[in-house]
Amino acid sequence: MEQKQQFKLFIDILEFRNLIIGSLKDLPNPMIIVSFLSKSARTSLFPKKSSSIVMETLQMEKLMLSIDEFENEEIEIKAVHQVSLQRPLVIGTFRIKIKQVYLYLGHHLYNQWCALTNDAEINGYIRFSIAALRAGDELSFLPDKKDFVNEYDTNILGLPESAKSSIQLIVNIHRGELEMNRIQVESNTYITVSLAGTISKTKVARCTYSPEWKEKLLIPVPQPTMAHEIEIRIMITQRYANDLIIDKIAIPYMPLLAEPREHFWINIYEGEKKEIYSGRILVSIKIDEQNTDPIHQNLPAKIGVTPNIQTYIVWMEVLEIAGFGLNVPLKIQLELGKDKFESHWVEAQNQRWIWGKFGKFPEWFVDLPEDPAQLPKFIFKVIAKLDKHEKCIAVMAFNSEELVKTGAKPLKPAWKMFSNVQDKKNKNSKNNLVGSALFRLNMTAVGNVNYFRPDNFEINYKPFEVIAVALQAQGIKISDVGGLCDPFVTISINGVSKMTEIQYQCLNPQWNQIISWRIDLPENLTDCTLFQVDLWDWNEFPQENENEGVITLDPSSIKLAENFDEIPPIPSWHHLISTSEISKPKILMSFLLIPLRDKKQIIPIPSIEKILSFAACNLQILIIGTRKLQPYGLMPLKSPFVRVSASNSQASDTRIGFRQYDTKGSNHNYLEIINMKLNVLKDPEFSPCVVFKVLERATTSENLLGAISINLGKYLPWMSLGKYNYEEYAEPPKAFNMQKLKTYNQFDENSDENEEEEEVETREMDQTETDTDFILGEKLNYKIGDGVIHIDYDTVDLTFDEPEKKVYKENKQLWPGYEPPNPNRNVIEGTFEDNYGVKIPFETFQLKRLSDTGKLMITGYLRCIIRMTYDSNPDQKYLNSIIKRYKEVDTLTARFYVLSAKNLSIKDEKPPSSYVWLNSVEGIEDYRFDKRVFNENSDPLIMTCYSMKAKNPDEFYVNLSLYDKQEQRNDELIGYTEYDLEQRWFNTEYQEIKFKGLKEIPIETRDLYSGHTAMKQGEVQVWLELLTSKEAAENPEEILMQRSDTDFELRVIVWKLKDLRLKKCKNLCVKGYVEFEKDNEIEQVTDVHKDAKDTAVFNWRFKFRFKLPAFDSMLMIELYDAKKDKLLGTADIDLNDFYMEVQKSLGISSLPRTWINVYSTKDEELIGKIQLEASMLLAEDADMDPVGEGRSGPNKDPPLETPEAGRGFQEIENEIYSAEEDLKSLRKKFRIYIALFICIIICVTVPIVIVSAI
Repeated sequence: MEQKQQFKLFIDILEFRNLIIGSLKDLPNPMIIVSFLSKSARTSLFPKKSSSIVMETLQMEKLMLSIDEFENEEIEIKAVHQVSLQRPLVIGTFRIKIKQVYLYLGHHLYNQWCALTNDAEINGYIRFSIAALRAGDELSFLPDKKDFVNEYDTNILGLPESAKSSIQLIVNIHRGELEMNRIQVESNTYITVSLAGTISKTKVARCTYSPEWKEKLLIPVPQPTMAHEIEIRIMITQRYANDLIIDKIAIPYMPLLAEPREHFWINIYEGEKKEIYSGRILVSIKIDEQNTDPIHQNLPAKIGVTPNIQTYIVWMEVLEIAGFGLNVPLKIQLELGKDKFESHWVEAQNQRWIWGKFGKFPEWFVDLPEDPAQLPKFIFKVIAKLDKHEKCIAVMAFNSEELVKTGAKPLKPAWKMFSNVQDKKNKNSKNNLVGSALFRLNMTAVGNVNYFRPDNFEINYKPFEVIAVALQAQGIKISDVGGLCDPFVTISINGVSKMTEIQYQCLNPQWNQIISWRIDLPENLTDCTLFQVDLWDWNEFPQENENEGVITLDPSSIKLAENFDEIPPIPSWHHLISTSEISKPKILMSFLLIPLRDKKQIIPIPSIEKILSFAACNLQILIIGTRKLQPYGLMPLKSPFVRVSASNSQASDTRIGFRQYDTKGSNHNYLEIINMKLNVLKDPEFSPCVVFKVLERATTSENLLGAISINLGKYLPWMSLGKYNYEEYAEPPKAFNMQKLKTYNQFDENSDENEEEEEVETREMDQTETDTDFILGEKLNYKIGDGVIHIDYDTVDLTFDEPEKKVYKENKQLWPGYEPPNPNRNVIEGTFEDNYGVKIPFETFQLKRLSDTGKLMITGYLRCIIRMTYDSNPDQKYLNSIIKRYKEVDTLTARFYVLSAKNLSIKDEKPPSSYVWLNSVEGIEDYRFDKRVFNENSDPLIMTCYSMKAKNPDEFYVNLSLYDKQEQRNDELIGYTEYDLEQRWFNTEYQEIKFKGLKEIPIETRDLYSGHTAMKQGEVQVWLELLTSKEAAENPEEILMQRSDTDFELRVIVWKLKDLRLKKCKNLCVKGYVEFEKDNEIEQVTDVHKDAKDTAVFNWRFKFRFKLPAFDSMLMIELYDAKKDKLLGTADIDLNDFYMEVQKSLGISSLPRTWINVYSTKDEELIGKIQLEASMLLAEDADMDPVGEGRSGPNKDPPLETPEAGRGFQEIENEIYSAEEDLKSLRKKFRIYIALFICIIICVTVPIVIVSAI
C-alpha cells in the first residue's frame, strides 16, 4: 500500500479587484471558492461588489496525499457570481500546484496577486496567501493580514497571453547598432518586450549588424498593473540550439505614466560582469490610455529619429595598478560605447605595475547622445598576458551619467577595487586575488568647462613591512547547501593582497596565522593608501567565490613600530560590512607596520604561540536529540545524525538518531557524549565556536538538515560565573522525595573542597529561541540568589543588581475559618514556565539552513549539554546520569485536565460550537475521548481530563486544540496551545511542586493561537500532570465536577460592620453579587443604616439561586453610601473550594460566622470589617425548608431582629414621608385645577369684551 503524508492548507483571501462577467451588466455578487482534491471552502458573499477587501481565512486539514498527488494535484481558487436559485456563474479561476507552494520559504506563498482567467481572458484579480504544511511543519513567520492592505507584489503567476484592458503599452522598436562580439558572422536578431507576464516580440532581422525592425509592439496593461518593470530582451536566433540572450534591460514602468520616452538609445552589454559593449537599440515607449490602436498586435513603425549628439571630453591618469597575485605584463583598455583606447604593456614589479609619466593618457573626444541617461558605461579593463594569450582579468565600470554630472576638475588620485573576471576554461583563474588601481578620471561635455591639463601627480614611496595576524571569524552566514562555508581572508594594501588558508566546512574559522610582506607605501600613509580586509567563501570551480563582508581600515590607525617586539600586535574585533541581512560577520585580527631603513633589512617574525597565550581545554558535549526536524525534500526522515566540529579540531559524528514509535519522524534521540581537545585564547572575548550539523545519509551523499554555530565564551573553565554544578540534575526524583536543589559558584579553583560554597541559582535559558551566537557588545546575565550579575564582554565589567522587593497585591480573600477537605488549586495567568521559570539541564538551539530561494530558514532544534574543563579526561558521571534518566523515561502519562475556555473567537457573527482535540505535533495519534460539542458558546465549561501515553521522544510536543464544529464543511480550528513535555518533565521547578503533591500543580490560563495569524483566538484553563507508569497506577485520575442540572441556593447573612474609617457619618447599605453565568449576575441589597460612623448593623439575609459550577466563584460584597449611591469599598471572597465541596456532598454546607476585611476602591486601604455567615444547599431542600430574604418570613436559621441603631424613628419617618408624598400630590392637583379655572374665565370674558367693543 502506498504511503501517504498528512497535509493541511491555510488560505488567506485578502482582496479581489475588477471582477467582470461579459454578459452581466450589473455588478456581480462574488464569492471565492478554494478547492483541493474532494474538499472545498468558501468565503462570505459580497453582493454588488467588483472590488473589495476580504480578509478571510479558509482551512483544509487532514489531507492525505501520496507522492504522485503531491507532485501533480492543484489548488484551485475560483471566483463565482452567486445567483439565487441558479447555479453560480464562474468569473475566473487560478490554479497552482501544492508542490509549488510547499517549496516556497516556510512553505508559505504570501501576499500574491494573480489573475482570474476564463477562456483565456482576464476577468479580475485576486490577492491571497497560501501555506501548505505537513504534520510537524510550522510557519516561519506570521504576517498580520492588515499589513497587506494596499500592498502589491511583483511576482506574477498564471497570466494568459491576451487580456481585456482599457490601456496598453506601446513600444516602438526602431533600429539597432550591434557589435561583432559573440560571433564573427552577421547575426539574426529580434527583440522581446514583456510586462506582467505578457510577452510581445519583433520579427527577426537577418544577417545584419545594423538591424531595422521598425515595429510597434502593443501590450495590454492589466489592472492593477502587478508589475513595476518592463523587460526588454535582445535575442539571437540559432538553427540547432535554443535562442541566445545577448542582454536584458529593465525599464521602470511608473515614470512612463507621467512622461513617455521618445527615441532613446538602450545600451547592450554582454559578459559575466557586463563588461563587453555589444551595441545599442533605438526605442520609444509610452502608455496609451485612449486605446486608439488594436490591443496586442504588431504594427509598422518609423525608422526613428536619431537623438541629438554631444561631444564629450574624457581625461584619465593612472598611476599604479597592484594585486591579482600575478607577475605578468599588463595593459589597460578603456571603453566608452564603441570607442576604445588601449595603453602600452607594463612589466610587473612585485605584483605592482607603475605607469609613471605614461599614466596620463591623451584627452579623448567622443560623440555621444546629448541626454546623459543614454550614455554608455565607462569600462576600465585590465588585460594580462597569460599562456601567450591576452586575457581580461579584471574590470571596473562607471556610470557615465554620474561622471558628467560631476563635471569638475578631478581631485587627487584614489584607490578603487576591481571585479575579477573568471576564465571558465582556466580553473586557476578563480584563485586570482582582487586587484586595485590608483587613478583619477573626468568626463564632461565640451563647452561646459574650460579645457584643462593638470600636472602629473607625484607620490614619494618608502618601504614597509606589513604584518597581519589573522585569528578567527564569527557571525558568518550559511553560504553552502551543505549548511556551512569555506572561509578565507584577503588583506590588501594598495592593491597588493595576501590571503589566509581556507578553512573548509565551518562557520567559526580559526586561522591563527601570521602573514607578512613588504611593499612600498607613501611616506604619508593617509595620502593615497587603501587598506582593505575581505572575508570570502571559497566555492568550487567554476562558481565564483562569494564575498561575505569587507572593511576599509584607516591607515593612520595602524600601529607603527621599529620591530616586532616593541609593540606586540593586540588583536581586536573588526566588524565587516555585509550585503547579507542575516549575518553580521566580524574578524579577530591585528596589524603592524614596520618602516624599513632599506629593502635588505631583515625583520624576524615569531610564531603565533609566542605572541598570544593559548590554553588547552577539553570540550565535552552530550547530544541529547533533535526536535521538530524538517526533512530534506518531501521524503520523511530516515537516518539523521549530528556532526560536531569545534575550532580546527577533527569533526565527530554521532550514531543514527532513534525513536520509539518508528524511524520516520521529526524528533530523534542520540544520547551520545563527544569529547574534543581545543587550544583556545584565554581571553573569553576571543573564544571559539562549536558547530553542529544535522545530516541525513542518502544513497550516494549526505543531505544537510540544519546547522548552528555556538560561541563557547560562556563555557570557558576560567569563567567562574560560567561554571555550573550540573550534578544538581543528576538524580531523578524518587517517589516524589525531591529535595531543594543547590548550585554553587566556584570563584577560586584552588579553594578547599570542604569549604562551604555560596549558594546560587543556576542561570535561566530560553528553551525555544536561545541566542546561539556571541555578539560583541551584548551582556551575559547570571542569577545569584534573587540578584543578577551582568557581564559586559566589551569592557569585561561586572555589575550586580540588588533583588527587587516583590509586592503582592491581594485581589481576593478566602473565607476565614473555613478549611475545605480538598483545597483548590492555584490559578496562574500564562504558562507554568512563565510564572515559575525554567531550570533544566540542557539547552535548546535553533537549526538553520538555506532554502531553495537562498534565504535562511529554521529547520528544527538541537538539545544538548555543553561543558569545558581543564581535565584531559573529564568525569562523565553527570552526563551519564542524564542519559540514564532519558532511558528510564520510556513513556510518560500526560493528563490534561481541561476546565474551561474563554473568549473564543467569533466567526460569522455567532459563537463557535467547539470541542477539544488532543494530538501530538507529528500527527502520530489523535486523542478525543468524548464527543461533546459546546453549541454556540464562546465560554464553554469543559471539565474533562484527556490522558495520553507520550512516547520518548516521538510525542514530546503535544497540541491541545479547540475546533469549531461545522455542518456542511470541514471543522475549523479555533486555536491551539503547544506543550513541550520534555522541558516540563526535566524542569526541576515542576518536579519540586509535584513533590509537594499533585494538588499543588497550578491551573494554567494559556492563550490559543491558530498558527496563521498573530491574533489571540481565546484562552483555555488547564493543568497538566506528567507521570511515570508507576506513578500513574498509584494516582488515579481526579474526577472533575460537571455542571449540575439542579439549582443550589446560597444564603449569606450580613450581620454588622465595625472599625469603619469614615471621615463623617454616612447612610450605609451593603450589596452582594454572584455572577453565575457570563454577563449574568444576581444582586441583593440590605436596608440603610443611617448616620453610621464607626459601626453599622444590618441583620440581613441574601439569597442567591444558581447552578454549579458558577462562571465566577467570587462572592462580591460592596459597601455603598446610600444617599449618594457611591461605592466606598469591596470585599471579594473566593468560594471555589466551598462550591466544590457543596457539589460533592449535595447536602447543606455552612461557612462560619466571621469578620472579613473591606478595602477602599480609591486607594485599596483597609476601611473596615464586615461580619458574614453563609450556608448552601440544594434548591429542592431549600424549598422544603425556606427562609425569607432580608428579615422577611420565615425568619429562622437564625432569626434576624430589626436593629434599633440607625433606625430609631423609622416608622415615624415612614409616616411623615407618606404624608409629604400625599401633600405633594394634592399640591399638584390644586395647581391643575387653578390653571383650568383661569382658562375658562379667559374663554368666557374675551368674547364678551370683543362684542361690547364692536
